[in-house]
Amino acid sequence: MYPVSDQFDNLSNRLQAAFNRLAKDEHLWQSDLYGALRDATTSLASTLELARASVWLLNEERSALECQLLFRAEQGSFESGARLLVTECPGLFGALNEGRLLDASDVVNDPRLAEIYGHHLRPHGVGATMIATLNEAGRLSGV
Repeated sequence: MYPVSDQFDNLSNRLQAAFNRLAKDEHLWQSDLYGALRDATTSLASTLELARASVWLLNEERSALECQLLFRAEQGSFESGARLLVTECPGLFGALNEGRLLDASDVVNDPRLAEIYGHHLRPHGVGATMIATLNEAGRLSGV
């Protein structure tokens, strides 16, 4: 077993390499949103050894987060279209508006995720999650 500092350095190096690859991504520079999201989600899942990685954007009415792209690493598949309505999960949206990062090592017992656990997290086998907010002009625009 490697010391924690070696594991951190290894992860840090892998993340830096992934960021460098994404910064040079041809899809990003060609304004190909789907291609850029595909590359970002697969890179993130691979680098952090995640089962799933996704990008959700707040719709124009600011009434729902809409899944733009979800990557399932085990299947190597992509999907989109899921929605989380603000009216159905106000606690989650409140938590997202309060900070840049929502990390939950136990989604079953995290009150911020209680509203989406039964219909969104449990069916997909999600036991832990980290949600980083995307902000535009100081306002939540996605995760």
